[in-house]
Amino acid sequence: MDMKKLMTGAVVGGIVMMGLGYLIWEVLFANYFSAWDSGNDMIWWSAAAGSVVLAMLLTMWLDKSGAKAWMDAAKSGAILGFTLWLGLNLLFNAWDGGANLMLHLTDSVLEAVRWGITGAAIAMVSGSKAATSDH
Repeated sequence: MDMKKLMTGAVVGGIVMMGLGYLIWEVLFANYFSAWDSGNDMIWWSAAAGSVVLAMLLTMWLDKSGAKAWMDAAKSGAILGFTLWLGLNLLFNAWDGGANLMLHLTDSVLEAVRWGITGAAIAMVSGSKAATSDH
């Protein structure tokens, strides 16, 4: 993978990931996840930078997995997102004494959705002719 494709995936994926994150956790599921809320204001630059870094990881994952079509990239992204966040959320659950297990599990499922959609978006801008078809 060349640097242009990596950076394109990171930027486009970061924008999609950030937008979906806001929509999922700050709008659609805000009430459900309020139990997790520390009461502190969002640090927007950190959320944006983290989204770009995670999108870069996803871009590299998609390149190595060979996912070119948007549907393959969506599946691959969803699997990576769910697996990564399930592991992290189980650790978070251990650290908070198990008080929020359902929140952690719900978060993992929602991350699969976010990473799947982001994976599809990255595939669509990757320049592959197969990226816009699902076979």
